[in-house]
Amino acid sequence: PYFFGGDGATFLIHESYLQDVLRALDTYRIHVDKNLSLSLRVGNMNVSDILKNGYTIKIAKSKLNKFLTVPIILGNGLKYAESSIKDNFDEAEHLLTDTSKINLKGMECRWDEIAPKSQDNKVVCLLVNSVHEDSQSALYSDILNMITMLFGSLKERTPISVNRLKLKATISKIRKEMIARIGENKMTYLFKHWIVTYMGSFYFKYFKEGQEYLSKVSLLSDTIMIDGSLNMVMEGNVQQIERLTNYLDLLEKEGKITYGIHTTYASVMSCYVQDRKDNHIHFVDGTEGGYTSAAIIYKSKLAALS
Repeated sequence: PYFFGGDGATFLIHESYLQDVLRALDTYRIHVDKNLSLSLRVGNMNVSDILKNGYTIKIAKSKLNKFLTVPIILGNGLKYAESSIKDNFDEAEHLLTDTSKINLKGMECRWDEIAPKSQDNKVVCLLVNSVHEDSQSALYSDILNMITMLFGSLKERTPISVNRLKLKATISKIRKEMIARIGENKMTYLFKHWIVTYMGSFYFKYFKEGQEYLSKVSLLSDTIMIDGSLNMVMEGNVQQIERLTNYLDLLEKEGKITYGIHTTYASVMSCYVQDRKDNHIHFVDGTEGGYTSAAIIYKSKLAALS
């Protein structure tokens, strides 16, 4: 199981894989710092230690459609682990590894910003945290039922639709991906991937395999995540967003939740493609900061309460 959080990710892995995974993540951390000037913190905590400290991890999974099954975590165990890892990270303790071994094959981000289905709609990034751990299940169920009532089903409210997907075959777009993936300027990479992206428009339009891939993109888009908090990206009009905000404000005033919400003009998507048949997953966020902007609002509320 793994959870994409916009500006970070959490994995639950077996202990036998731990050292290999940490080495790979440290290599990536150095790569990102060197080429993108972003500081990542890498670490781990045993589930047994999380439980010994009085925190809970309950795991389940939900089949959203016939192609996509997502993990669900209830309890504050992952939040505790994440906070501890970030607070105790010491860069000096992490050995520098050979960044030439980095392998980001399959990571792509060549789709243009994706406008909502209706020009009256906005893209919404939502982060909700239950104040009381034992209320998470019932509370998130109520919130999801309200969202379904206001915005429609998961399929209806997803910000990703086939007819809105458009490849951005620009040199600047390919160059950004190139620096993120290999950390250097290579004309052969730039030219090859520009040609591939340019020809992709014809592949998706005229070839059966390409059309089948496009039809699965929205079905394999990661727009909802429950890792102890409820995180969602969806789209809706001003009236729907206002009704949802009023409902969440009421829950917040009752001391049941703390939440952050960010509305923006489009969604963005990055992809991990192992093959173009069934092995691809698409991570969805909003423009203008997306989840990170929602998290800033959420954290400012927490700071005000403390």
